[in-house]
Amino acid sequence: MNIDSKFGKDILKGTGVFTVPNDYNDDTWLDDFRNKTCDLESTQYFNPNLRSENFANLKNKLVPCKTYGLKLFRILEKASTQECLMFLKENKAILVGPRGLTLLQSYQPEIFIIWKCTASFDEKNLLDQQDNTYGVPFILRLSGNEWNFNLSSIEDNWQSLTVLICFHELE
Repeated sequence: MNIDSKFGKDILKGTGVFTVPNDYNDDTWLDDFRNKTCDLESTQYFNPNLRSENFANLKNKLVPCKTYGLKLFRILEKASTQECLMFLKENKAILVGPRGLTLLQSYQPEIFIIWKCTASFDEKNLLDQQDNTYGVPFILRLSGNEWNFNLSSIEDNWQSLTVLICFHELE
């Protein structure tokens, strides 16, 4: 089976862009985001392992004031993490882990689809590891303004409830 058949077309139809704020600090962003988001009424759950120190070694650092292209791909049928990573590589994704995901939720929450999990990958050995399980960050938008911020095991299969985030260099 062709891996591409497991994924839909770019939901944003090639028009997605994101500019990293000029005051963005890659080293502290997750803790800053957590501090301002965790206790909001709209936050239904915030995984305690989503902390800067747990994701200190991510491969790619986002650059303040830089504009990236952005694509969102629905998973159409069950896909392994390896298949997701291969698909993202084919689409020239910059793997941004939880930082890119939470930045996007902060500044462009409207692009998150209600009742879908939006996941943001990185290489396995760079993700947070708790109890011998590597955690892939995802955000579930429950309703217009209710959110879950969580981690899923990298060993899980990803279902049609999931959307993949793909930051990329603009051409």
